[in-house]
Amino acid sequence: MTSAAIATTTEDSPRAWLVVAAAFIVGFVVFGILYSFGAFLEPMQATLGAGTAATSTLFSITSLAFYFAGPFTGHWGDRLGPRPMVALGALLLATGLAATALVGSLWLGYLTYGLGVGIGCACAYTPSLAIVGGWFTHNRNTALGIAAAGTGCGMLALPPLAAFLIAAQGWRTAFVILAMICGFLLLIAAALVRPPPLAASAPKGTLGVAVRSRPFLLLYTSWVCATTALFVPVVFLPRVA
Repeated sequence: MTSAAIATTTEDSPRAWLVVAAAFIVGFVVFGILYSFGAFLEPMQATLGAGTAATSTLFSITSLAFYFAGPFTGHWGDRLGPRPMVALGALLLATGLAATALVGSLWLGYLTYGLGVGIGCACAYTPSLAIVGGWFTHNRNTALGIAAAGTGCGMLALPPLAAFLIAAQGWRTAFVILAMICGFLLLIAAALVRPPPLAASAPKGTLGVAVRSRPFLLLYTSWVCATTALFVPVVFLPRVA
């Protein structure tokens, strides 16, 4: 490998910022899709003839699949590399959205949207965000901040787009269009990601010790409370806004 090639694959290099761009794109897609569900709630409920609680369970299953699959997709990202995981996430998310456009009953939506989209989001998001820090030494916080900003930008852009598509074409066509857009963006991200040049430092202690520690339990409890308070209005806000 030439010195020029080595320079482009080291920390704080142009290649590192491409990895940041990939993480931004993944966060944009994943959280933009997750937080767009409120726009689909009433149209899906009316078409499928289901109650509000049963329809909103779609989002509950998606969120549970996303967060519970994260440790596993992160582990697979360590073993297989981020690129195949993000590509798999693109396939699962796009397929889940497109398949949801065809469902005729809510229980099928639990599989296509709840599990398909939820696991697809976890496959793409966890491995792509986890590698950003390993690409930087001097600009690590800036890089992580830019990568994390993708989530907020997606939450700002995709729900209004979803609402526009639903009003113009119906919720089924909206899912198909979003599947194509998001699948394409995630494939771009998959092409950009690459394992970091900086090896992670060896953790102190075991995983069991870490999850039983007081700092972890406090952080975990606070995150459960925060997301519980956040997800309820996110789902039901569009119908009362």
